[in-house]
Amino acid sequence: MGEQIEYRIAYNFGALWIDAGWVRTRTSDTLIDGKPFYYFFGTGASSKHWDWLYRVWDTIEVITETEQLQPLTYRRHSNINGYQRYHSYQFDHDKKIVHAAISETDIPYEELSIPLPSCTYDALTASYVARSIDFENAAIGETMLIKIIIDDKVYEMPIVYEGMETISSRNKTEHHCYLFTTTLQRGHILKPGEKLKIWVSSNPGQIPIMMEAKIRIGSIKIYLDS
Repeated sequence: MGEQIEYRIAYNFGALWIDAGWVRTRTSDTLIDGKPFYYFFGTGASSKHWDWLYRVWDTIEVITETEQLQPLTYRRHSNINGYQRYHSYQFDHDKKIVHAAISETDIPYEELSIPLPSCTYDALTASYVARSIDFENAAIGETMLIKIIIDDKVYEMPIVYEGMETISSRNKTEHHCYLFTTTLQRGHILKPGEKLKIWVSSNPGQIPIMMEAKIRIGSIKIYLDS
């Protein structure tokens, strides 16, 4: 597996759409003790000319096995307007436990053992699992559930297939896409309980082309830039 994608983030307030940041994702193969794994890396930040108003920096690294995409390790470090968050997970699928280390600006460092139901994913790996869903044979309105660990809890994230749409990217390229929605459970920028709309290409790999969601003030679009 090898993939590198870049996205731009546009912020909407009233009638204005403003380029506000960027996101990059990268996947590659790696070996641990001679066994093959996937390495997922995601990073994003606010545009420098908006840092004075709302500064965001976020990095996620994941190692996951190649057959069922079961995560092995997860590390996230983020800074949202000066609020620092560091989360580290070690997944023990045999013992069904996640060993977590969590610290935030106003939360002291703590180590936790979190029960791990079968087929539970971290946030980044879950995005690749969603891309592997067979939307071609899904019925409109059909709902699939993905278990995802966020902070110190496991949630069921609904994936609702909404049908096919043709959308245009910023360079006017048309993309025939599957559209699905999910409901956000927890969020620091995105509003919990709001729907996130995701358009993925109907080509093999089902690459995300655009995402759209309401946030605490206004809304954002994340669109393919490369």
